[in-house]
Amino acid sequence: MYNICMFKLDENDEYVIRVNEWIRQRDLKKAELAQKRQANRKPTSWLGKSLEEIKILEEERQAKKKKLAQYRKNYYKDYKKNPISVLRAKLRRYLKYDGPWGTSPLDAKDIINKFGNEPKCYITGLPIDYSDPSTYSFDHIIPRSKGGPNTLENLGLCHPTINIMKNTMSIDELKEWCKLILNPKV
Repeated sequence: MYNICMFKLDENDEYVIRVNEWIRQRDLKKAELAQKRQANRKPTSWLGKSLEEIKILEEERQAKKKKLAQYRKNYYKDYKKNPISVLRAKLRRYLKYDGPWGTSPLDAKDIINKFGNEPKCYITGLPIDYSDPSTYSFDHIIPRSKGGPNTLENLGLCHPTINIMKNTMSIDELKEWCKLILNPKV
């Protein structure tokens, strides 16, 4: 039973019975109309496409995604073969100390001019391959923490493990530590 006012009404009152019946009928009609609308509605996306069109669009999207993935795979494969591209990427990271592109106008050609086509690690003398970025890293010969500039003259190519080991030491300090490790005074 529906209460149409704040105070309790007699359920047997004719007026109350008619109002409650009217409300019940109204709710039934609303529910019936909603069901009819739902049954007649064609499934659509927010773009107003039918399910078949959506399936076709989804297949096209997946095909484009696959094609893009293949393109990227081939691009990076070719990118790694091109030593100039690899050098440029490494230079960007090296120069990021002074801002997004650094203050020195260094280019990959400057590196090749300084170190040649067959570079070697300036600390160990081991060969370095420009096209394989895991075989080398740029090093500040005079560490930045000790006032070394971020220029081509202060740039050295070395193996990444040696660069990590050198950290903020000068070459002389690194040699002293290596001597201590090889010839402990214990």
